[in-house]
Amino acid sequence: MPQVALSAFTNLDIYPGAVVENLGTLLTFNFELDEPARVGGLKIYVDSDTPGILGRLDLSALNDNPDFLSNLTVNQESFENFTGSGFVVTVEAGAKSASLTLPALDIADLNGLDLTTFTLTTREETDRTTQTDPVTGDQGSDLNTVEADGFPIGDYTVDPESASSRVLFADNVADLPPLPVVSFSTTPQVVNEAEGTFLVMDFSFEGEIPDGGVTVNLEGDAARIMEQLT
Repeated sequence: MPQVALSAFTNLDIYPGAVVENLGTLLTFNFELDEPARVGGLKIYVDSDTPGILGRLDLSALNDNPDFLSNLTVNQESFENFTGSGFVVTVEAGAKSASLTLPALDIADLNGLDLTTFTLTTREETDRTTQTDPVTGDQGSDLNTVEADGFPIGDYTVDPESASSRVLFADNVADLPPLPVVSFSTTPQVVNEAEGTFLVMDFSFEGEIPDGGVTVNLEGDAARIMEQLT
């Protein structure tokens, strides 16, 4: 039985864990398996703690952009759960990694910040989850829907270190929390190559580091200086 790891990231350099709708940010879900998917593929379910969050993503983009799917297949049922909080994908047979990319939708009536946690869900967890259709009031588990093709979800375990990933949804960049202020210093001031001196680079942060981390770029005034370090 394969173990699956989930990660989510965006193409927004300043906030790799944020989706900004008016920029059409691309959100990518990446799946890593510790062994190849079985014959027939491996169906994986991802849920979240935010009902309706799929409404902030352009699901129709998958029809026109085959590059948005890597070693994955989706169908009409992939995004049809009662609350619009999660989705089902099938990792193609033989694949050990796969990804799904979805662009943001800029919709006027879906305003505000949503900090959403997307989580890999196993068969047992889905079977215990009862959801209510907001239109009909019917109750049921998504498990019945995702097993329609005869390949049940949950035939995998979840990597405890990569079971979930948080994503911040915002209308525009101005809505994002302020980025932290980064300070940088080095010690010692003189590095003696013959003596094998260790150079310590110290980074300090003032403010909260956002989900997805902060990318810090360093540039020196001497060409190829990093080749002097091992």
